[in-house]
Amino acid sequence: MIKQVVAALIVRGDEILCCQRTEYQALPLKWEFPGGKIEAGEEPPQALHRELGPTTLLVTHNVALAERCDRTVRLGAMPMLGATSSGS
Repeated sequence: MIKQVVAALIVRGDEILCCQRTEYQALPLKWEFPGGKIEAGEEPPQALHRELGPTTLLVTHNVALAERCDRTVRLGAMPMLGATSSGS
């Protein structure tokens, strides 16, 4: 079964936000775009909003699917576009 995940490409000016995994996670110290798994019954924008809050303290607005990427490595990544603002 392919796991469905969302990933955010967050751009500010000429900078792109990447997060580094901890040494205790799978794929330790690898860099990735923030995001995570889509839970059962959840829409991709909802998953992205839920995943970004604790990781980045950003709040998503007007999120839409940018392009679907299906890979043969048991991962279906869904890059999302939208606006963000700092959480309180």
